[in-house]
Amino acid sequence: MKKHVLLWATALLCGTGALQLNAQNCNNVGFEDGDFNSWLLSEGFVPNTAWTVTTTGLYLVDQTPLSTQHSSVLTIPGTDPNCINPNSNQPDPCMSFVSPLGGNCIRLGNQNVGAETEKIEYSVFVTAQNAGFVYAYSVVLEDPFHTATEQPRFSVQVLDQNGQVIPGPCGTYDVYAGSDPSFITSPGGTPKYKCWTVVGLDLTPYIGQTMTIVFQTSDCTLGGHYGYAYVDASCSNLEIDVNFCPGNTQVLLVAPSGYTTYQWYDPQNNPIPGATADTLVLNNPQVNSQYSVQMTSVAGCPTTLLANLQYSVITAQTAPTNITCWNADDGSLASSCNDGIPPYTYSWNTSATSASINNLGPGEYIVLITDSLGCEDYDTIQLVEPPRLDTTGVTTQFCAGDEQITLNGVPGFANYAWYDADSNLVSSTVDLVINNPQMGATYDIVYQTAPSCPVYETYTLGLVPPANLFLPDSLVNVFTPNNDGKNDYFYPYYDNTIVNQQASTSQPAYDFAMLYVATYEVWVYDRWGIEVFYSNDYTFGWDGRVNGKDASDGVYYYVTRFTSRCKEESEPIEHNGFVHLMRN
Repeated sequence: MKKHVLLWATALLCGTGALQLNAQNCNNVGFEDGDFNSWLLSEGFVPNTAWTVTTTGLYLVDQTPLSTQHSSVLTIPGTDPNCINPNSNQPDPCMSFVSPLGGNCIRLGNQNVGAETEKIEYSVFVTAQNAGFVYAYSVVLEDPFHTATEQPRFSVQVLDQNGQVIPGPCGTYDVYAGSDPSFITSPGGTPKYKCWTVVGLDLTPYIGQTMTIVFQTSDCTLGGHYGYAYVDASCSNLEIDVNFCPGNTQVLLVAPSGYTTYQWYDPQNNPIPGATADTLVLNNPQVNSQYSVQMTSVAGCPTTLLANLQYSVITAQTAPTNITCWNADDGSLASSCNDGIPPYTYSWNTSATSASINNLGPGEYIVLITDSLGCEDYDTIQLVEPPRLDTTGVTTQFCAGDEQITLNGVPGFANYAWYDADSNLVSSTVDLVINNPQMGATYDIVYQTAPSCPVYETYTLGLVPPANLFLPDSLVNVFTPNNDGKNDYFYPYYDNTIVNQQASTSQPAYDFAMLYVATYEVWVYDRWGIEVFYSNDYTFGWDGRVNGKDASDGVYYYVTRFTSRCKEESEPIEHNGFVHLMRN
């Protein structure tokens, strides 16, 4: 029969404990990826095992993992149905599919018989960050009362870079039903099971080497009784956790899990009476004091760790979300702390006390984070906003006595908002009609089509002065209608509102409309007094042609008449002069 390994995927898939520890270059050591990557599976038969590397036992679809079918991934929590607690006569919760390390685990082996054996191996390059290797196992074994070498069993071996078992109790761990009084016997006498057990392994002496941890299950060598196990693993740095803040009258030292015995020692290396748990509380701790703990795993593997008391440092980190648009006040800040002992408290210079604050404007924000031991850290963040999107300010002129004027916004936006000088909303349309306009009054308009940022424009009202609006320009008494695009048209006036203006072959650059012209007329006469050109449109200049033909070069006389739209200047204004037509 084929050997099979079950990967259990519980509702705590890639749970917090395993996932955090497995970040130390131990890829998929706790099966957090939901597969067998980084692991090597082999199968064979006892007692004379000829191992065959295989992947055929890794089945991930069947939902009957304890039957004679192939093993599978389960996506719901549960307990082993073969392990019945003799007191409750129910499946024992200590045989949960969720290991004490959290996250996924595998089932190694099955309840088939036939002298099957299977092993799964994990190799890791040891560094200071992953030298604390921890595995958890629970075992289901039949107990046929054979000799020790014939019994179904679960074993662990630690191999060095040469493939040799490391010496001493740390190198081999072996358990079978008759070897450990902690086994529980199901009603009816079989099977026996051992609840989840966590085992710590110190790989510090092997930093810089590639070590291999081998887990193996075997049926009895006579072929009639089965054995299988559940396995999970993790790795991390191996050290004593110390959280010591200024002003603390107590400090808590926490040793790594996975060991069955602990003994703490004071700075003079004397054993501390009663200090035999994985934690130690110190009263009135002193900086630079050194404490140690001696630990022994269930396999009898010892290790000693030192802790030099130094003040803990927590680091406040704040992620900003800057303001999207000017004056939007939609910024936010999310603060966190990756060290220290939770829960954390937050105190902002805005008086907020939550980890995140929202709807913020530009400015400096300060947060104080304090952990449960009183360690503190500040973080200062500057929120910024983009500049206001302004168009060029516009001065809109009007005549004294005008009862109403209209300010025209830029068309094409979804939303408009007009405001007066006191920031009162006065209109939400594209154009603003103003009754009784006042000189110097200002109006702001905000254009926006979400999600784009709004655009701002300011209008200032100004009276047209009661004077001659424009005069003939002596610099334009010559024009050259030769179709070169330069000075091809005759206009008697120069518009001072246009900088660097040039007439074109189509329309002039002049903008007489800005000068509030009401009516306009121009006549051009040749030397004999014959009218050669007339227009009442100040945008239409003489092109040097008469009845469709080029006029002769020479001097021409012109007369202009216009009226201002402003009431006090309603009398016509006339100008006359000479213009010289030159084609070459």
